Amino acid sequence: MVPSMLLQPLVENSIKHGLSSKVEGGSIYLRSRLSSKDLVVEVEDDGVGMGAAQLLEKPNGLGGTGIGMANVAERLKVLYGDTAKMTIDSRDGKGTLVRLRLPLLQEGAGIPAALTKSVPAPAGKIPHTEG
Repeated sequence: MVPSMLLQPLVENSIKHGLSSKVEGGSIYLRSRLSSKDLVVEVEDDGVGMGAAQLLEKPNGLGGTGIGMANVAERLKVLYGDTAKMTIDSRDGKGTLVRLRLPLLQEGAGIPAALTKSVPAPAGKIPHTEG
């Protein structure tokens, strides 16, 4: 189960920083896969890439990843300690892929009850259009 407080900022970043400046729009892809050891969740966009997005944004003193990414990293640390990983692969003009690698935990093993409930979500891509 992936808490929405981890995915929401990643999707929001894709829209705000990756796709909003693309006149032709773009796509966001949400993928997940389960192995015997972990859950991998990916949020990928075909936007402008993080370097190009930073050039379009006014400097805010938050460094290269911004507050949304810093919040996700902090939440991962609080929820999973050093067992979770977040990687970012961004190419200018091609888009950004954020990959979360979360350990599989036994239900009730020190996990807050709100995080052990899962709600099915639709899969696939979410188109972005200007409107």
